[in-house]
Amino acid sequence: MYTARFIFYDYNLKVLGVIRTLIEVQEKIKSHPDLKKRYFLKPDEVILLADGTKIVVNNQWGTLFPRFLFDTAMNTAIQMVDRIRDTAQSHDRCSVVEVMGRRCGDIALQTGIATGATAILVPEVQYNIERDVIARIINTQKTGKKHFIVVVAEGVGGVRDLAKYVEQRLGIEARATVLGHVQRGGSPTLRDRVVASQMGFKAVELLEQNIGNRVVAMQGGKIVDLDINEALDMPRVFDEELYKIAMTISI
Repeated sequence: MYTARFIFYDYNLKVLGVIRTLIEVQEKIKSHPDLKKRYFLKPDEVILLADGTKIVVNNQWGTLFPRFLFDTAMNTAIQMVDRIRDTAQSHDRCSVVEVMGRRCGDIALQTGIATGATAILVPEVQYNIERDVIARIINTQKTGKKHFIVVVAEGVGGVRDLAKYVEQRLGIEARATVLGHVQRGGSPTLRDRVVASQMGFKAVELLEQNIGNRVVAMQGGKIVDLDINEALDMPRVFDEELYKIAMTISI
C-alpha cells in the first residue's frame, strides 16, 4: 500500500529511515550486519523493523493473528469482482477471476463468499475441475442463473485455461481476469488503519522497554506480543469450516 510505512529505529527511538516496500526491507537487512546475522525474511512477509526487532504484521503464522492490509486487499478484490460480475450478468458469461494468494487461499475464499461466486479454488484444498467447477455451474444453471463467477487463488493459477475449458465444455462464453497487483494499491480500509496503528504503538512500547525479538499480533481482538521463534513455529491453519460454508451457500 502506498500509504503504509515501515519505520526503522535504533534503541533510542531515533528514526533511521522509512521503509516503504518489502524490497527496501530486504535491502536494509543486507546492508545491516547485525540484522543480516540474526534475521531472515520470507518472500511474502510485510514487516516493521526496529533495530533488530522483527514485527510481523501479516498472517504467515496462524489464523489467530490477523494481518493488516489484508482487509484492504480483500475489499479491493471484492470491488473488482463486483464490476466483473456486472459484465458477466449482461452477457450471460462465466468470469474466472484470479486473486492474490500464492500459498494462502484466504483472499480467494472470503472474496468468493462475499461476491457469491459459484466456485472457489484455493491451494489448501485439492480440487477436481469437473466436480468443483463444471458440476457446480450446471447445478446453478438449473436455478435459472445464466452468469457465473469462479474465484481462483494465485497459487492454483491456470485461469485462462480454465476459462477456455468451461467455454468448450459447457458452451457458454467464458473470460479470465487476473487482478494482479491492483489488490496491493489504494487507500487502506478503516480496520487496517486502526490495526496498523495499534500494532505500531505496541512495537514502540516494546522498544521503550528495550524488548526485542518479539512478534506483534492480534489475538482475540487484543494486541499481543510473542517470542519470534514461537511465532515462526506456528502453522498457518486454513479455515475449513468457512470453506464448507462457501461450498454450501454458493449454488
